[in-house]
Amino acid sequence: MGIILAGDITQLKPTVISAEETPGWNEFSQQLETSLVARLIRANHPIHQLTAQRRFRPTFSEFLNMRVYQQLLKSSLITKELKVKSGWDDAVRSLIPEISQSFDTGHFVLSLTGSSCDLEQATKSKFNMVHAQAVITLLIENHLKNGYEGEDMVIITPYTAQKNLYRTALFHLREQLPLSHQPQIETIDSIQVREAKLVIVDFVISQADTRADLGFLDDHRCTVAHSRMREVLVTVAPMHLADSPFAKTPFPRQNSSGEVVSSKSPYLVEYVSWASRNKKVIVLDAMPKAIPFSMFHDFGQTSIFADNTAEADNNGEINWDDYNASNPGTNEIVEWEDDFDSKIPKPEGFDEGSDADGADDYLGLGLGGPW
Repeated sequence: MGIILAGDITQLKPTVISAEETPGWNEFSQQLETSLVARLIRANHPIHQLTAQRRFRPTFSEFLNMRVYQQLLKSSLITKELKVKSGWDDAVRSLIPEISQSFDTGHFVLSLTGSSCDLEQATKSKFNMVHAQAVITLLIENHLKNGYEGEDMVIITPYTAQKNLYRTALFHLREQLPLSHQPQIETIDSIQVREAKLVIVDFVISQADTRADLGFLDDHRCTVAHSRMREVLVTVAPMHLADSPFAKTPFPRQNSSGEVVSSKSPYLVEYVSWASRNKKVIVLDAMPKAIPFSMFHDFGQTSIFADNTAEADNNGEINWDDYNASNPGTNEIVEWEDDFDSKIPKPEGFDEGSDADGADDYLGLGLGGPW
């Protein structure tokens, strides 16, 4: 008799609700955020390490090996059979015809120079309309070119406001983009242990001049986000991250006990720099054939779900119970996480405008692996 524990300590850790960045506020926070698997590994307990991944195309292993897995991650031969669907390739090349024939349309960073990160007034959560506009335009073109089905696609974002923005826009666009071709919309913390053929990671941010600009984008969350795909990974983030101060001078990061635990460039900064060196970045002023901003109504200024449709209640908010009942098979909307937003510990220098999805953070137990 015995116990088998499996997990990946490079992915999500337990979230300690009572922790603060001020050292000593919770003297047990560091212990609480360390999982049992991590404790055993650090105590030199005998382990068997699985190093073969069978989830995604081998191209995705390169950066993860460099940043996270110390070149230990190997791709199984079966992953060489994974290919980008021709409809998706046609969609990207139709919208961005200037890319070369050798460009991998299944693995790139999309940078939109005209984007800006704003705050939803009610929650102070971040959203970026230009990012959402570009991503949804890609999805519509994917549908027109007979690309991936909705069940094979996921949009991942760190912020509740951006998640709601996508859901609002897709609700209004269900004639142009049928429900069968609408992706799941998830936060980073809720997507662990799951996968999809096509993953679009929208990091929302438009700059990284300070630590607060990066918000909750630590190595653990970014590793999860960048290991959910099987065939396609599109990362939406600004190209100038490669030139941010953190790319040249890594900053020391502290844990909740005030101890320095790392001193290196932030994950996303290093990823964009790597993508730039490997010619995997597409920079656009705006996405061609973009959907109009009117589809987003007055998001961030009035009700998130403002609309005059039959599904909207008297306050202008969509009744998601009625909507889900009349649209079986869609992503059910869950609203209970908002109470946790103010309780999640914030990084040093973090402002109230950079909250993430609190409940999903609370559910992150750090036991999922990338393969």
